[in-house]
Amino acid sequence: MKTMQTKNTNKGFTLIELIVVLAVIGVISAGLYLAKETLFSSVDSQKEATTYLQILGATQEGFGLASSYADVDDEWVIGTGRVPPEWVSGTEIRNSFNGVVTVGPTGAGNRQLLLTSEDITSEACQAIMRIISRESVTVGTNTSNDNVKADPGDEYDPIAVQDACTASDPVDINIVAN
Repeated sequence: MKTMQTKNTNKGFTLIELIVVLAVIGVISAGLYLAKETLFSSVDSQKEATTYLQILGATQEGFGLASSYADVDDEWVIGTGRVPPEWVSGTEIRNSFNGVVTVGPTGAGNRQLLLTSEDITSEACQAIMRIISRESVTVGTNTSNDNVKADPGDEYDPIAVQDACTASDPVDINIVAN
């Protein structure tokens, strides 16, 4: 006796196979979306931090060998083109978070510049502080009594940065350049 074998040929996907394929595509899409958001937020933080440092550097360059920064204010910084045009809103400087940015003199004899950037998200604050702390500036926030980096030679302290950046949301960043 011969055993009869029946061959069942499928011409397409079953409903279960289709659901599994769609679920896999959904998981991959969600992962790519989250990765894109993380990548772009770090790129935005890099651009934000770089812009702060450029504003400070351009302002210092504009004052050259002057003995103090007593005459520095937002009007001067805007009027001399030291701020990217997209950050100028009338007579104010606005960061990427639509917070106000101010630049002015500080320290004994007004020999330092203070840049304050308001309304930064906690997450962006941490990324920006990590980038800026590599530079020869002191860095702090409005929520910390002491600077996170009180001296340009201080090492980056991730715990202090996290504490300062998460103490309030949003947070203001203060950068002092000699």
